[in-house]
Amino acid sequence: MAAAMVGGALLSASVQVLLDKIISNELLNFFRRRKLNVSLLGKMKMTLLSVQAVLNDYLKD
Repeated sequence: MAAAMVGGALLSASVQVLLDKIISNELLNFFRRRKLNVSLLGKMKMTLLSVQAVLNDYLKD
């Protein structure tokens, strides 16, 4: 059980780092320069927020 909690905490921290990167102007500019679909960033952000909520819920128990 302790290993699962440590793994969950590590995963939660990783998700937070990914969210910070998605929000950054650097990534947004990268998408624009490459003419990629910027709306995908919003979808990725929402998905990661959902994953983070599930992980936080798991870690509370």
